[in-house]
Amino acid sequence: MDIKNDWYALPENLRKRLKEANVFFSEDWYAYNKNRNEEMYYFWDESYLMAVRIKKVFILKGGVLDAEPFCLGNDDSFQKQQLFLDKCCRLIKQKRLADWIQTEICSNFLSYPSTAVVFGSGNYMLTLENCTDEELLQKMHSKNRNLIRRGMREGITISHSGDHLLADYKYVEDQVWARQGKPLRSMEHFRDIVKCMPKTSSVAVAYNTDGEPEAGVVFLFTKVMGYYHHGASGTNHVVGAHNYLLFKQCCFLKDLGVKKVCFVGYRRESELGRNAKSDSIQKYKEKFSDEVLETYGFKVEFNKFHFKLYRLANMIINKEQFEDKYDSRSKNYPEYNTRKHQ
Repeated sequence: MDIKNDWYALPENLRKRLKEANVFFSEDWYAYNKNRNEEMYYFWDESYLMAVRIKKVFILKGGVLDAEPFCLGNDDSFQKQQLFLDKCCRLIKQKRLADWIQTEICSNFLSYPSTAVVFGSGNYMLTLENCTDEELLQKMHSKNRNLIRRGMREGITISHSGDHLLADYKYVEDQVWARQGKPLRSMEHFRDIVKCMPKTSSVAVAYNTDGEPEAGVVFLFTKVMGYYHHGASGTNHVVGAHNYLLFKQCCFLKDLGVKKVCFVGYRRESELGRNAKSDSIQKYKEKFSDEVLETYGFKVEFNKFHFKLYRLANMIINKEQFEDKYDSRSKNYPEYNTRKHQ
């Protein structure tokens, strides 16, 4: 197995292959995270390549898996992917590159390391290629189509360009965080996305007839997949505004040649009914999709003491529970967690 922590140090043949991969293997994503002082490590063998984003806080190093391994061959079986993930975990631990690794909700892992704490996950998908706008609309749930058309009737207009977009998107998103009593994202966060990912990010905002922003989205994309990265609606937004915005954004990506959209985030049936907010968001995303891809979420702890420090810090700073989502959600999936994790 080979490893590099510089996208530009990857062999040229691999960099060419990554033009077929999702945005989390792109040059832009590497530049964006370097700009945030985060490291990127790339692991590969003859079968797969995987990117691991390392976040450092004092002595703690967490590895984030934004995307599943990119398959370099023709065999992408559960067993083969697991063997590759196990090799990556051994190397990360041996070289002390991270104290733990964990998946992000945008990832689509079809396997997991044999020593991981695992839960059943997934994502709603929408296929864009070989569709007209009307055919795309017909793929969506009937109630969603009605809301999209209502947004049109209400005179909602969509903008994909202009210096005002970031400020207008933030204006809408700030209302969401204020409703939830959470800290606001900085304008620099959005400027960094646009600056570092000019060819692989898209911001769109929906405006009412008075020119006021009602809803906004931020997507990351390459030809293979678009990801619903951020999204927000104003506190008293026009009914149908966000629906119409998302539909038009899907049409926009389709016209750029993007094949699919990942709406990011899905809970399997065994976990529904336990969190009203999550259930509501899930039902909303479901109305846009034509497919559910069931995947796995997981974490692997390499330095248990450091991971406990990390959880304690989250308890104190962010008022979180000591038990993280991987431990709590994994209890719903004993079939994936039969092994004791030392």
